[in-house]
Amino acid sequence: MARRRQSKRQRKDKKKDEDIISDLTDSVLIHILSFLNAKQAVQTSILSKRWIFLWRSLPTLALSYSHFSTLQSFDDFVSQILSLRDGSMAIHT
Repeated sequence: MARRRQSKRQRKDKKKDEDIISDLTDSVLIHILSFLNAKQAVQTSILSKRWIFLWRSLPTLALSYSHFSTLQSFDDFVSQILSLRDGSMAIHT
């Protein structure tokens, strides 16, 4: 039986459905997250189950008060992320 060639549209639609990010290793995703500020990196935890704990392994945390409405909310955030992050991972300062 002859195999049918896919049209350009079918190939394009198939590519659109692929989840390329899921194929990346955790170390690559963590490297990508390192370009975000700490608040944005933590917010990525809602993307999927796999992303829930990725931010906890970040070697750097870019913290900025400007991303928060009050000093108290910033202080609470910093305390929380420091207590939740992976303690075996060094923080680069």
